Amino acid sequence: MTHSSVYDLLSKMDADNVILAYKGEINSELLESIYTLLNRNLDEKKITPDKKKKIYHILIECLQNVFHHQESMPEGANKLDFSMTGFVIKSTGEDTYKIVSGNYLLNEEIDDLKKKLDVVNNLSPEGLRSLYKETLAGNEFSEKGGAGLGIIEMARKSGNKLDYEFNNINSDYSFFSLAITIS
Repeated sequence: MTHSSVYDLLSKMDADNVILAYKGEINSELLESIYTLLNRNLDEKKITPDKKKKIYHILIECLQNVFHHQESMPEGANKLDFSMTGFVIKSTGEDTYKIVSGNYLLNEEIDDLKKKLDVVNNLSPEGLRSLYKETLAGNEFSEKGGAGLGIIEMARKSGNKLDYEFNNINSDYSFFSLAITIS
């Protein structure tokens, strides 16, 4: 990569109001660094404490979902195929932010995840509160430790629908993208 291409990339990120972006595997050590970098950046932008708290909460849920549910590279797979897990945080307006994350998942997991996302997206704030309490009381955890609370919390805290898509990669895997708007 040449100096001018780095400049072009940084200029594009600036024009797109990217606050923070990361590409690669998300692990527990990285999470702490991300929070520190984000805190510094939001302080520089003079974000209100309430908005900052909302962004942090949603980012934590989002990254924990990626961390706990990202698929590892299977034996014999091309490493480049699995290097695209990551996230972007950007400003999309005067007081609006968007967190976009992406990770690979098994195609067999798509239907269940899609159902959960659609249920959450079709509920009112009161319905989300009720579903959260029901899910918490149910104590039904998946093999990866989740009960779907993170999805519910992201919708509750953002006050917006969760935008998502699944891009089929091959017969076993798809790439799951989740975008959360915080206003």
